[in-house]
Amino acid sequence: ELQRIVRRHAEYPHITDRPAAYNDIAVVETRNESDQDDESHRDVARIGENFPEFDAGLVGMSAGEEKIIDVSYPDDYASEELRGKTVPFRTTLVELREEKLPELTDEWVKQVFVGELPEGDELPPDTIDTVDKLRGRIRRELERVAQEDADKQMRNDLLGKVIEGSTVCFPSTMVEERVASRLSELVSELKSRQVTLEEFLQKT
Repeated sequence: ELQRIVRRHAEYPHITDRPAAYNDIAVVETRNESDQDDESHRDVARIGENFPEFDAGLVGMSAGEEKIIDVSYPDDYASEELRGKTVPFRTTLVELREEKLPELTDEWVKQVFVGELPEGDELPPDTIDTVDKLRGRIRRELERVAQEDADKQMRNDLLGKVIEGSTVCFPSTMVEERVASRLSELVSELKSRQVTLEEFLQKT
């Protein structure tokens, strides 16, 4: 999650002084040479995240260069017509860019999450203005989401057990309301017995 935040603020300057390398961002135009009716397609690709032959073919190319790159498709490829085939693609490297990630420092965090603070103003205590505070906020958010998922799963498990043992057909909304009420009662009861809901579900 932290890496994703940093990447959202990355810069992508043009590369003009060297050929393409792995992890570069390439704007390419490709055309299937074995299909006379195929038209050129323009795509953006990170070199290293495509078919190995295609990436290897891009490495070393310079902006404006054109070449044929053969790509071999596996036998279990999603498209039936391409399974097990080797296709020659006329490839033009239109543009080449490099991903520049900002350095993760307290100063950068403060600039992104606080911005310019008017002179004399003080930051609220919960302001994210350091790397440690940012990591802490992300950790708490991930823990919150994980807890919500766990609670939802417990409710679903309990609902399943109630419906499984029921011999009478009730509207689903009525069952869910009853489950919610019973769950609240059950949690209070288990708390007095010092038993967690997870332990109860494992034993039932």
